[in-house]
Amino acid sequence: FLMLLLPVAADAKPEKKPLFGPVASIEVDGFKRFYSTHLPKGKENDKNLPLVIVLHGAKGSYKKSQGFTGMNDVADDNGFIAVYP
Repeated sequence: FLMLLLPVAADAKPEKKPLFGPVASIEVDGFKRFYSTHLPKGKENDKNLPLVIVLHGAKGSYKKSQGFTGMNDVADDNGFIAVYP
């Protein structure tokens, strides 16, 4: 009985939570700058949401700050858009 469950358990994959939202860019003084946006779960269609810009330090990036700040979870819990330039 246990042997029948092992292949199923081996194929089961935990639900992965996407870390990075859509990536877009803007040109500033001739330089292309990238940023990522996280919309809070369940509020994707809302029109009037607060916006928080999550800034990173020197040598940082939107990928690094979105990965280590935990602000996506805070945005989901509190209903705001998080933007990572």
